[in-house]
Amino acid sequence: MRPLTDDDGFSLIESLVSLALIGAVMSAATSLFASSVRVTNHQSNQEVGVWLAESGVEITRGDSYYWTTTAAGVTNPLKTSPASAAAPTEPATVVNGLTYSRRYATTAPAVGLRQIRITVSWPCQTGTCGTSATTLVSVAADPTYAP
Repeated sequence: MRPLTDDDGFSLIESLVSLALIGAVMSAATSLFASSVRVTNHQSNQEVGVWLAESGVEITRGDSYYWTTTAAGVTNPLKTSPASAAAPTEPATVVNGLTYSRRYATTAPAVGLRQIRITVSWPCQTGTCGTSATTLVSVAADPTYAP
C-alpha cells in the first residue's frame, strides 16, 4: 500500500455525498421557483379581475355602450330601470387566454338611488375565482348648466 498524500483528490463517497447535497439544494430551489410562478400567475389574474370590476364601475357612471337612445332621449338602463330589473349583460372578456365574465346587479337601498354591484369571475386552479366592486348612483336627472 502506498502512503496518502495531499493531492490524492476526492474519494467516491465524498463525491456522492456532494452530489446528493447539490441535488437536494437544486430540488428545493426548483420547487420554490415553481411555487413563485404559480403565485405570480394567480396575482396577475386577480389584478385583471379587479381592473374589470373597476372599469365596470366607471361604465355605470359615465358614457358607455350601456347607454341607450330612445325617443325620450339618452338613458342608462342601470339607472332608470326598476331595481329588480335584469341588468344588462355583456360578452365574456378574454385576457391572456383566460375568460372573464362580468355581471351587474342592481338594488335600491333608498329612494332615488341605485346600488350597482359588478361581479367578475374567471376559472382558476381551485374552481372559480372572483372579485366585485360596488357603486352608488343617483337616478335623478343630471343637472344642466344654464349660463
